[in-house]
Amino acid sequence: MATTASTFGTASFAMFAESQTSASAAGVGRVPIKSFGSSKNTQSINQTETQKSFNATLASRNVKGAAEAAEETTRVRHYTNRKGINGIEQDGKIIARDNNRVYVEPANKKPLSQIEAETKYQIKKGKGRDYMEFDVPNSKLEWLKNPRYGTEELTIKGGVEELINPLFKRRK
Repeated sequence: MATTASTFGTASFAMFAESQTSASAAGVGRVPIKSFGSSKNTQSINQTETQKSFNATLASRNVKGAAEAAEETTRVRHYTNRKGINGIEQDGKIIARDNNRVYVEPANKKPLSQIEAETKYQIKKGKGRDYMEFDVPNSKLEWLKNPRYGTEELTIKGGVEELINPLFKRRK
């Protein structure tokens, strides 16, 4: 019995190490950095330290497992009002509105307060009241420079048809 467990552990570690090497070599898990402004509608921009750290975190999560069936995901947070969170929870999806995108932030830090979220992301009063966290495939995430404010924002192109591991947070 001990031999089986030991062999299984060694085999699992070998698969883990191999998947790390192949994922790193392939550049899997990197979030493309794009911006509005050129005639082609997108152009590369320099990454900030926060984005470099975020992208490094994504790259470090590239553990594929034996089946390699599931695509790598990142946990994100989306702020909304009470009506929005109720609709998202009922439908099980987020419908993209502005520029056919859903605006999110990485959920690796503490959530912002309502006032902080509304100020930082320059959203209307009440839109930062509630938030939800969910996982998104890395291939759908994209950093964009907001042409109006000049800040860089993490977005999901198109709507989110299926929420993966959602957490709905309603504040008082």
